[in-house]
Amino acid sequence: MEKTTDFLTQNETVTADDGTAIQTDDPVVYEDGSGTDDAQDMAPMDDDASEDMDADNFMKMYEESLKSIQEGEVVSGEIVQVDKEYVLVDIGYKSEGQISIHEFLDDQGRICAKVGDRVEVLLEKREDDEGIIRLSKEKAAKIKIWDQIKEIYESNGTVTGRIVSRVKGGLSVDIGLQAFLPGSQVDLRPVRDMDSLVNTDHEFKIVKYNKRRGNIVLSRRAILEAERAALKEETLKIIEEGVVLKGMVKNITDYGLFIDLGGIDGLVHITDMSWGRVGHPSEMQRVGDEIEVKVLNFDREKERVSLGIKQLAPDPWSQVSEKYPIGEKITGRVVSLTDYGAFVEVEQGVEGLIHVSEMSWTRKVRHPSQILNVGDSVNAVVLNMDVSRKRISLGMKQVEPNPWDVIEEKYPVGTTIEGKIKNITDFGTFIGIDEGIDGLVHISDMSWTKRIKHPSEMYKKGQEVQAVVLNIDKENERFSLGIKQLAPDPWDEIPVKYKPGTRIIRKRLETTKNPQVRARLKTRHPKTRHPKKIDLKPYCERVSMTKKSRPLLIVLVILLGMGIVLGSALLLALHFFSPSATVLFKEKIGVVSITGTIASSKTIASQLVTFSDDESIKAIILRINSPGGGVGATQEIYREVQKIISRKPVVVSMGSVAASGGYYVAATATKIVANPGTITGSIGVFIQFVRLEELLNNIGVAFEIVKSGEFKNMGSPDRKLTSRDREILDALIQDLQGQFVSAVATGRNLSVKKVEEIADGRIFSGARAKDLGLVDFLGNFQDTVEITKDILGIKGDVALVYPKKSTGELWNLFLESSARQVVEALAEKGSRAEYRWNGR
Repeated sequence: MEKTTDFLTQNETVTADDGTAIQTDDPVVYEDGSGTDDAQDMAPMDDDASEDMDADNFMKMYEESLKSIQEGEVVSGEIVQVDKEYVLVDIGYKSEGQISIHEFLDDQGRICAKVGDRVEVLLEKREDDEGIIRLSKEKAAKIKIWDQIKEIYESNGTVTGRIVSRVKGGLSVDIGLQAFLPGSQVDLRPVRDMDSLVNTDHEFKIVKYNKRRGNIVLSRRAILEAERAALKEETLKIIEEGVVLKGMVKNITDYGLFIDLGGIDGLVHITDMSWGRVGHPSEMQRVGDEIEVKVLNFDREKERVSLGIKQLAPDPWSQVSEKYPIGEKITGRVVSLTDYGAFVEVEQGVEGLIHVSEMSWTRKVRHPSQILNVGDSVNAVVLNMDVSRKRISLGMKQVEPNPWDVIEEKYPVGTTIEGKIKNITDFGTFIGIDEGIDGLVHISDMSWTKRIKHPSEMYKKGQEVQAVVLNIDKENERFSLGIKQLAPDPWDEIPVKYKPGTRIIRKRLETTKNPQVRARLKTRHPKTRHPKKIDLKPYCERVSMTKKSRPLLIVLVILLGMGIVLGSALLLALHFFSPSATVLFKEKIGVVSITGTIASSKTIASQLVTFSDDESIKAIILRINSPGGGVGATQEIYREVQKIISRKPVVVSMGSVAASGGYYVAATATKIVANPGTITGSIGVFIQFVRLEELLNNIGVAFEIVKSGEFKNMGSPDRKLTSRDREILDALIQDLQGQFVSAVATGRNLSVKKVEEIADGRIFSGARAKDLGLVDFLGNFQDTVEITKDILGIKGDVALVYPKKSTGELWNLFLESSARQVVEALAEKGSRAEYRWNGR
């Protein structure tokens, strides 16, 4: 075949050797192997063909060549012109396309386009009404991004974006397109301050996208969980008891710190933060702090880690006996005040008690706040020490010599002193001698001759007076003074003035009304010899009236005597025959009982407060026969007991069962007494839910739930718990368990580690609980009474006082007892957190 054309495309005619015209739709291939592969191939034209292609034919071919470019497609073009409003781009079409200059402005408003740059653009319209080709760079970029997003989503990759604003339900993120980050997917834990994340860059995982609707949903949490899982795997390889690790403070609660060790969290209980006193964990650390901790306990199965900070340093009590021997003077800081004394921090982790009786030689200190304040620096002397129980007894007054030891040398008997009257009583006046030492002038030592009914007749408070030292009793710290002793006793002069045989003239009073009535008149003028006449009419009438009323007085005296006898007999009868009457004659101990499931604290707390406020009640016995109950009610009773023990002893007597919440209430008591066979312990918490979905399905009952959040109906009987539900509930359980362990550790003065070892819900007998330090004595209720008497220092009998019940209270008690089975059944089936032993 002979080449007949210089330019050949598909659908053109070629001439064969015989001159026959051949029409072909396919590329032409010549004998030498050359030919056209597509519409753009060129070939020599026939000699007869025109050397210049016809213009119409050329346009037809040109348009045919552009049929493959469709509106809505992305093509590559070259910038050929940049002006103030448009950028012209050549995409190989018959004319250049226009793009608004705004699509080429950066964040600062600068034009980032120049002639010769190649850009990818979207062909929006071949020709508009004005014959202009409309292009878009931004839309082309978005189409390309959607393709990338699809690829990232399918390959389970990540994308980088910037959080630009807060929107309803989460955050808006710029990843080239606008995407939504739900609030639940921002972090592993809820973020309180979403605004703090605006204008920050992060990696995200695409969890959902819909190109048609233009929706993209991101998750940062998914990436963090993956990173945490990887860290956790590495951490689990190295974690073991005794290892020192670095971690970050993740959360702070009232009872301790949660530390992120790298994929796994550990708890530093408040008692393991410092050997010293810690009021609140936030006093020592802040969220985000990086600290070193020591692994105290690790449950690999449950992935629970107990950590300690104080264990990084040696226990300061190990060297206390060498550093602070008895008699040593120390300086410390007052860290707390109680009714019975002040606790002083000798060094971090070592505290001693200054009892109120050891604060002053001379003052009767009723409360340490009369002398000290928290934070004061104080000097004291070590009086006693019990290292095993970590107790040091200190004394403030021993820093200075006892003024009573030198008082006799300073003021010997017979010395005249001068001082101000500090107080006046019915029986005398107190005069200040030295600081803190007062001397008593008894009313009988104020005058030799005057009969004084009350010291205020002669003296006033603040008055300067002189007195003579009569006696000093150092043992009882009593200093006796006398004022009349400043002058000689006038009776000492009587033998001299009035010797035997001296004539003494009596003064006789005469009356004209009744010559039988006579009286003697004392006078300060012994030399007066003349009788004085005095009108005694008022006195005579008084005597006459007395004589007339004498029989009546006798009758009244007899009746009064009979009343006293009968009253005494009645009291004696009550004493011997009425148990309640013995309260009038004996020291009183209140008895409060906790029986059955603890569903409410109102009655028990009210009874405890009543006995606490009653000054005649010297102590309270809390009789417990309960498996525990609701967390809130249990903690409320515990708190009341905790407040009372600072004022008066609370001794627990355990009955058949005092487990879980029953033991929680007892933990803070002054002493705990249990029977050898008492069931106690069960330190733990549980939440149980009733599942009815299968039953409801069988009977054709279904629930429609509209809820405000994912977890609002968590625990509903018509659905199973999800894995996320269980995570939340597990965190709640651990929180409540930590509170239980802390209460027992604090109340029983045990280490948290020791309590955690037995805080797995197991129960103990009373005998075993005593070995573990959970109870103090073994005995019954009567033994508890005797132990309470020993604490109070009472030798004789005591009266046991039980809460009074009014008619209304008795009716309530009847209702409570009648409904107890229902209450306990609900407690067993209800969906609430409980400190309760489930064996009863």
